[in-house]
Amino acid sequence: MIEPNYDAPAVDLPPEEELPPLEPAEDDGPPPPRPKTIHHLEAIVDGCRVEVLLNDLPLIALEATDPDQAEHFAPPANPYLLPSDNMVEVRVWPLGEPEDARDALEAAEIFVNVPIAARGEPIAPGAGPFVLEAALHDELRQRIADSRQREADGEEPDFDVPQTFFLLFDANPEGPPPDFADELQEAEAHDDVEALKDYAIHLRDLALAQDADGLVAELEPKIAAYARAYAEPEALFRDDLRAGLATVFLPAGVEPFERDEVEPVSCCGGRIWWLRRPDGKALLETPPADDGSRKRFEILVAPRDGALRIVR
Repeated sequence: MIEPNYDAPAVDLPPEEELPPLEPAEDDGPPPPRPKTIHHLEAIVDGCRVEVLLNDLPLIALEATDPDQAEHFAPPANPYLLPSDNMVEVRVWPLGEPEDARDALEAAEIFVNVPIAARGEPIAPGAGPFVLEAALHDELRQRIADSRQREADGEEPDFDVPQTFFLLFDANPEGPPPDFADELQEAEAHDDVEALKDYAIHLRDLALAQDADGLVAELEPKIAAYARAYAEPEALFRDDLRAGLATVFLPAGVEPFERDEVEPVSCCGGRIWWLRRPDGKALLETPPADDGSRKRFEILVAPRDGALRIVR
């Protein structure tokens, strides 16, 4: 062990060089908030079944069968948007087949909102901020009361199922806002229903063969729209879709169907077509799991470069 030498002579160190005093750092405050460019279409429902369309395109289908818990779904909606005058259509059904739909819907609750968020920012159910916020059950209950009053007065009750509500909103101007008018409003209409049914069978065959790559090839226009809507590389959405199809959706199996079961539904004045099956089934849908749940793949198609493809 080396002991310190306390007898060593002292050493005179050179004087410290004088430094200028430090300037206080400027406090610029928190960084500016990121623009809230991501729009979601949100539905929170209890005691009913709903479909929600945005600019005439289906985006949400919910059935709240658990009496102790509301159902919530808030998919991103940018690829369905216009800068202004976006139309939300909400269709409401009672659960099951009640004798009087008014009785079954009287306690239903339906919230439909459009929350906005910055890129990468999560949203919480019903939390906002919103560019649209609506509680439709108040108007539904008023319609029920008016119908019963008409019935009591000896008139027709005039209460249709589904009950339909329309809402308008403008997109958040930050960003700038998404604008798909070229596809939703300006594209040429398509009216060859037989070709649509043939295309549905082509998609069915790809799904039954569990051909994820084949389905992804049909999805290229949708991939391009999502990349444009969120300013992200197409590869990000392509890889995500391929993984979801190959590992989750297709291995669960897809219900087979025949050509005469295909129901093409015109959207956006025939510019886009929703391919579905009877009783509100998605074109591609898995058989029910043990808990009764199904996986649905809604298919919206339109001509692209002379051929039908999946666009949403």
